[in-house]
Amino acid sequence: MHTFVEERNGIPVLKAVFDFTQLKPDEINVSIEGRTFTATARHTEEKPLSRDTKTMIRKFEIPTQVIPELITTEVEDGFLKIEMPLGLPIQNKKPPGSHIYPITQDSNGKRKIQVPLTIGTGFTNDDVSVKCIGRHLYINASHPDETGKDGQEVRPKDFEQEYILPEHHCVDYTSFTLDAGELIVDIFLMDEKPFKSKVVVEDLPCSPKAAGSKFLF
Repeated sequence: MHTFVEERNGIPVLKAVFDFTQLKPDEINVSIEGRTFTATARHTEEKPLSRDTKTMIRKFEIPTQVIPELITTEVEDGFLKIEMPLGLPIQNKKPPGSHIYPITQDSNGKRKIQVPLTIGTGFTNDDVSVKCIGRHLYINASHPDETGKDGQEVRPKDFEQEYILPEHHCVDYTSFTLDAGELIVDIFLMDEKPFKSKVVVEDLPCSPKAAGSKFLF
């Protein structure tokens, strides 16, 4: 089995490939039971006095970052291709008032989530606070009551927003820029550790149906 991670629309996708080039696509079946993915390939060859059947089984444990219901498979040129999006919750519809922001990369290849916000004019960088506690991102901007030019009173302003970050992603650090009331928060994620999954390979001998049947290995 070959595995690698690719990014699709800002979402990391774990891909796995099994080689079944000696078999036809309709001879390959996949199943998921719990967190175990199983690919079973069975080839039967009819002969005058025998029927030879070869069965190949490939199994692996689905990583905890993957939701089994989101796994997709495709057989192309004898290769079984498996795609497993990482860290995405199942959503039948977009919850009211929520926003979904993709995971992107900066010029140095650092993964990040960028959140744009309109907080209004009158705030400076010193008025803004961005904190990340666990999976919660807290964005606050507070402008105290003060006296402006020509003795005019400047009324206090406050802005608060909270976001819940995706599961299985750890925050490394955050930064922000503020320009004309537009706040852009960059949430930089820690590098992911390599995925490890145990693969079980079983090649079963053929099942003889008549005298004189042969075994294929």
